[in-house]
Amino acid sequence: MKNKNVVLRKLLSAALLGAMCGAPLAGSLTSAQAAPPPWSNGHHRDGDRHENYRTFVGVVTKVESSSKFDMRFDGKTYNVYVSERLPRRLDRNDRVSVYGYRYGNNDIRDARVTILHNR
Repeated sequence: MKNKNVVLRKLLSAALLGAMCGAPLAGSLTSAQAAPPPWSNGHHRDGDRHENYRTFVGVVTKVESSSKFDMRFDGKTYNVYVSERLPRRLDRNDRVSVYGYRYGNNDIRDARVTILHNR
């Protein structure tokens, strides 16, 4: 009986500790359950919070450098600043998908670019 009480106390303390820490009593995180990368849920990689990360689809109007181009989306022109180098074949009138966050009125920053249709 004494051993049974000791085991029950240990299980209860482990369950309470798990509940307070937010961890399950049994098991651990697998790769399928792992948390998404910080940038995917509104967090900039340097820790600043940006609620407006999203995907923009539009047409390239001007390529200015290897890290900046202009894109027309919803009747407005946006300055797109990429987090990596632009795709080599990106050119004017290409239809692109841009994942980044809005900054100010017409900037999209920390962007990742995918060419949807190369014209």
